[in-house]
Amino acid sequence: RTMPQTYTEHTITYPMRWEEEYTKDRTVAVWLSEFPEVFQDPIGFSTRRGTLDLFPQHALMYLLRKRSGIMSATWFSLADTSKKSKNRNRTMAAWDHMRKFMGVVPFDALRSALLASGFSSFAGEPDLFCWHPETRQWFFAEAKRKDKLIASQLRWFDVCRTTLGDSGDIRVYTLIREADAEPNNGLHATSLPRRT
Repeated sequence: RTMPQTYTEHTITYPMRWEEEYTKDRTVAVWLSEFPEVFQDPIGFSTRRGTLDLFPQHALMYLLRKRSGIMSATWFSLADTSKKSKNRNRTMAAWDHMRKFMGVVPFDALRSALLASGFSSFAGEPDLFCWHPETRQWFFAEAKRKDKLIASQLRWFDVCRTTLGDSGDIRVYTLIREADAEPNNGLHATSLPRRT
């Protein structure tokens, strides 16, 4: 039996030169100059110089903000139960945004369902919680380059959709270098969502 897909798929392109800059500098200068409040160390920086380890989620944060005014929080650790984590302030700030845009009841229901399903910390959760400050639309976003979704992510998505129904909007963005993209897949457009 095939499980229904719990997310929509999107593609988005980025300039190839970003990869080299990110690998060398752990961030991209234009991200930092345009949105310094988002791309500050350590949140907007790679954890390992010389790699693209967090590049997809950082690039997606920038592209959504630049193109659509969509804000985002990362590392929100929805299933975290530690009161003494070194990142507790960051987690609490993300949770405040989530409660504000999701609503307290849906937020608490999702958090409870994840804990009851055995999740802990940020295991399985999407890269970003996103919201538009004016329209108040919100969604979860997972950013991918070449890697695929793993079992814990699919389980997290399933718990989210089961708990929140259609309001549990989860979007998986595949990031493609502009040189590798098809002609209609420009920097300023994303594909229409596909749900099967």
